Amino acid sequence: MILGSYSGNVEFHANGSERLRIDSSGRLGIGTSSPATSLHIANAGNSFLTLERTGTTGGTGTFAINMEGGSSQQTTMAYDDGGKLVIGRSSDPATQAGFSNDFVLDSSGRLGIGTTSPVGKLSISDSGATGVEFSPDDSNARVQQLYYDRVDNAYRTSLLDAGDYQFRISGTERMRIDSSGRVGIGCTPTSFATEIQATSGGNALKLRGRSAAENAGWLAWTDNADNVEAAMYATANNLIFTNTASYTERMRINSSGQVGIACTDQSNLLTVDANSASSTTDSISVRNRGVSSANHTTGLRFQFSSAVPSAIRSRLTNTSNGAGTLSFYTSSDGSAVNLTERMSISNAGVISADGVYSNTTSDAANVRVLSNGNIIRSTSSKKYKNSITDASKGLKELNNLRPVTYKGNEDGDTVFMD
Repeated sequence: MILGSYSGNVEFHANGSERLRIDSSGRLGIGTSSPATSLHIANAGNSFLTLERTGTTGGTGTFAINMEGGSSQQTTMAYDDGGKLVIGRSSDPATQAGFSNDFVLDSSGRLGIGTTSPVGKLSISDSGATGVEFSPDDSNARVQQLYYDRVDNAYRTSLLDAGDYQFRISGTERMRIDSSGRVGIGCTPTSFATEIQATSGGNALKLRGRSAAENAGWLAWTDNADNVEAAMYATANNLIFTNTASYTERMRINSSGQVGIACTDQSNLLTVDANSASSTTDSISVRNRGVSSANHTTGLRFQFSSAVPSAIRSRLTNTSNGAGTLSFYTSSDGSAVNLTERMSISNAGVISADGVYSNTTSDAANVRVLSNGNIIRSTSSKKYKNSITDASKGLKELNNLRPVTYKGNEDGDTVFMD
């Protein structure tokens, strides 16, 4: 070993090479001839400095560095005998009184901030209690993020605050919450609180019950006070529509596609049950709000596939009081454009059927059809007559009548007598 002073430096040589130097500024260099700080250690290998505690009081340790920030505060970095690297602060450099761990890197490579017992690869905690834990799990191809209190063993609320949120999967945005609180799934929301757009196929939303025994997929509409206004759900292959807070059923579509309004036992494609004991009850109202002048209609059309053989319509005849007729139509060729009125009932109750007048019979009856198609009752009752007087002609003229028998052109072999 050679010890010497050269140009204001103190140098220590071993085996012919300089190993340590104290330069003219008092800086100590180990492995370097140009120390840049009060202690500068340079080494081509992996180990630079080893400190070992051999005492038994307070445990043993192999690494510790204390950095004092005045007489009342110090920062300590230590490696204890349990394989844990700790960075913390103490209010008394001499006794390390009030020491608290700020960072802990345990023997499993888990980093804890504010906790001495990290659970995830990164655990950030409020004095070991409420915290957030990040746990990469390569075997399951996932990263777990947990908000949990390890003292109370309870999950905690996650409070996130940002201008907006974008959720991405494999680099592609899948959901967004914008600055107005609107949610977009598969799309960017534009005007509604929630907007969903299918990314593939035609299905954008599925509602699923918790078990097969429960009603599946409730969807409810409420007011701002959370009072239920309406709801719909599915059960036993039926789609149920309800309203009011008691979820009163108003309509259902059963498993056969039959619609029941105010009933649950529908047997046709549409069943409407007014369930009202009244002489003025109507179950269905057919309306046309576009009517503006006489002869405009509203009605029902009957179809077989694309063919339209018949229809029932109400025609407006008086725009002032809303009076109209009820008319029945048929089509000669099953096309809607050739629907022709065949019979009507006026607002006065007069029945008119154009085809009846030309479809004759020789059978006498008490119904008379006028040339305009109106059907009236023909009767010889005295109560329908006035100005009754004795006829000037009597039995003589009656005896001159010639009774005959005949067959009508439209009545087959029926024989009539007059």
